[in-house]
Amino acid sequence: MIKFFVLTLFLYAALFADESQILDQSLQSILGMKNYNANKTFLATIFKQKARYSDDTRVDLLRVLQTLKENRIINLSLKGAQPLTLSFKTQGSSTFFIKTLSDALRNLGYYKYTTINASKDGATFIWSIQYSADRIIDPLLLEAELAKVGLHIVGVQIETPSAWNYEIDMKNAHLHVEKLDAENNINIEQLSAEKWLEISSVSKLAIISDSANSWYPYVSFYDRDLNLLKVEKVDKKTSLLNLNVPLESVYMKISDIYMLSNIKNGLNIEAKESR
Repeated sequence: MIKFFVLTLFLYAALFADESQILDQSLQSILGMKNYNANKTFLATIFKQKARYSDDTRVDLLRVLQTLKENRIINLSLKGAQPLTLSFKTQGSSTFFIKTLSDALRNLGYYKYTTINASKDGATFIWSIQYSADRIIDPLLLEAELAKVGLHIVGVQIETPSAWNYEIDMKNAHLHVEKLDAENNINIEQLSAEKWLEISSVSKLAIISDSANSWYPYVSFYDRDLNLLKVEKVDKKTSLLNLNVPLESVYMKISDIYMLSNIKNGLNIEAKESR
């Protein structure tokens, strides 16, 4: 009985040590050793209930970031506008990653930025941007926006208050767009931007332009990773366009050769045959 109690106590202590170690490692990675050591006593207090934030294999990164933000260990507001740098690392299609991430940033109101690095090393792609503001992007809001397209933040490192590094998991990435299929034809009454659709189950489709439009079709087909497969262009005013969909197509983008205002009155897209 005593041996069993000692073994149980040992296993519990080992588990607690693992939870403590993995959480501390995550905090060190997020904050950097200098900031971690400067706040070590306070961190031990606010993360006292370690099981709420980690087990022996993983850390609940978003809950950790929320707690750090609530306790002002990380501060998103800066002293006046200054250059801010965000670096994003992932594994997967760089084309797909830049589109989905830039869409997420734009939805959060960030679109005036400059790319300062876009590089690939094997399967790893890094995209770094710089913009001017008095506030860093809230990582929790960024995660919520990324989650809409199947991306998730799995790592954060704060180099300085104005330079943050993110690691993004995009294994389940997809575009957040309408799906065209035999049971869901799409009618767009007004069009102010290029229209993206998922067409993975369609082999033939038709696009009907509103009679008030002057549409000069520019239609692009893409695979799952947004590699361009085919472009259909018609340099004359068109009211009806019938198209065969390339076999590997997952997405389609509808635009105009000259200007989007040519199709501002809308389009109707119909699936004619399914795959």
